[in-house]
Formats: sequence, structure tokens, C-alpha cells
Amino acid sequence: MIIRINNISKAYGTINVLSNISLEISQGRFYTLLGPNGSGKSTLLRCIAKVDSIDTGSIKFNLSDGPKSEVNRHSESLWPDVTIVFQHFVLFPHLNIKQNILLPLKSRYRENYSEIFEKTISDFQFEHLLQKMPWEISVGQRQLVAIARAISLRPRVLLLDEISSALDNLNAKKIALLLKDAVLNGTTIIMVTHSINFAKYCADEYFVITDGSIVEKNLIQQIDNPKSEFLKKSITENKYLI
Repeated sequence: MIIRINNISKAYGTINVLSNISLEISQGRFYTLLGPNGSGKSTLLRCIAKVDSIDTGSIKFNLSDGPKSEVNRHSESLWPDVTIVFQHFVLFPHLNIKQNILLPLKSRYRENYSEIFEKTISDFQFEHLLQKMPWEISVGQRQLVAIARAISLRPRVLLLDEISSALDNLNAKKIALLLKDAVLNGTTIIMVTHSINFAKYCADEYFVITDGSIVEKNLIQQIDNPKSEFLKKSITENKYLI
């Protein structure tokens, strides 16, 4: 197991967002988190990435051959071994696209960052955007840049929050293939999405979160035989369109 989540809970004031969630995440697998709006999916990603602290329970990582690390309120950052791409992707507004990708890449790889950069640009095919500033490109293009920047770091764990929301079909398929390639190279991916079709195309396993609790988990091949009310409604009532 690369991540072991044990009975974690999280509240914002009096609002319980996560309730006693336990999961085991294996290395080199693609997981997707499904569920209605406000169910706690993004909060779970943020807790795994240590953007938000957990109130109770533990999240343990096995990111190397050394001792396991544990997430708590005071532990050090896990970046770049654990990297997150937010739904509202964050690019440095004062840097052009090339600089946005190179800045963290140089921090991660001090010697061969140039080679990795060139491969990333080739894979994502946005050479024409490199000298532009973030506000000069479209929302979908900014999302591509944020995903490319994250993948270029070659993290052990990649957390993705609604990354396909601003992508057209062609770019969504391209991203899906690049993500699956990253998994084949050993990266573990946990992705929040509302697109069941995108999940079916990419993922190995899925979890369904409702009201802050895991109510269903299974192999992606079983997603059309749902157990949870959310998936039953999404599939049998034809409520998923993308």
C-alpha cells in the first residue's frame, strides 16, 4: 500500500464533511472518486495532499523504502511526491507558461529538468503557448498547462480535482491517455470527477462518497452494476451525460 487512510474525519465548524473514512491505495493504480456535489470528494483530496488538516484518524504514506510518513497537523509537506491539481487550477500569474512549468521542475530535477521539460511540451503539444501569460490563453488551455506541470514532476501520487471540466473531447482523451501512461510508469492517481464516462475510460477502481462517507467501492468494470443510490440514479435514470 502506498497510502493507508484510517478512520479520518473532518469538519468545518459544526459541519461534518468527512466521517470515519478508511481506504487502502495501492501503488500504480488509478482510482476515481464519484459522488454528488458537496459530498466531501474534494475535501478528501485536500486532506491527502495536506492542504487541509484532518480532525481525527490518520493518513500514512509509504513513498520510499524508508520509514513511513504520517499526515497530521504538524508534519512536513509531501510535495512533490504527492502533487495535487485543483479544480480551480493555480498558475503563477506573473510567469509565462514556460516559466510556470520550469519553476517547480527545476526544484524537483536539478540536472535533467530540460529533457523532462521538452518531453512534456512534446506530449501536450502546446509549444505555441510557451511565451504567453496565463491571462492570454483560454481556461481549457490553462487547465492543460496545470495538468502538464503536475505530470512533469513525476509524482508518486497525483491527486486530480475535476480536471476534465474545461477540456474539449479531444483534449480530454489526450489527457486520459497521458494519465494512463503515468500510471503504467508507477504513479498512483486519485481523481475526482463528475464524468462517469471519463472515469470508465481511465480508472481501475472507483469509490462513491455520499454525505462524507464511502458508500461504495469496486473495480471500474462493475460500475454499471451499482450498489449506491447515487450511482443507481446516475445510471438507471440516464442522468449522466458526459
